Amino acid sequence: ILSKQLKLIYLDNKVDKSEASMKVDLQSLFGLSYDEFLSFEQEAVEESLKNGANLTDLDTFYKI
Repeated sequence: ILSKQLKLIYLDNKVDKSEASMKVDLQSLFGLSYDEFLSFEQEAVEESLKNGANLTDLDTFYKI
């Protein structure tokens, strides 16, 4: 469920304010720490970057 929601959030290669709030809600709902949440988010972020997204539009921390 979490992975599916994150893929939908990143589908347009941009995370707006409401989607950023949704990410916080998802993290809380699943009881994940920040680092745990980032590990779930990583796949969706990488896919978005491969599709030409600008990292500054993704509201995330990405470790290269």
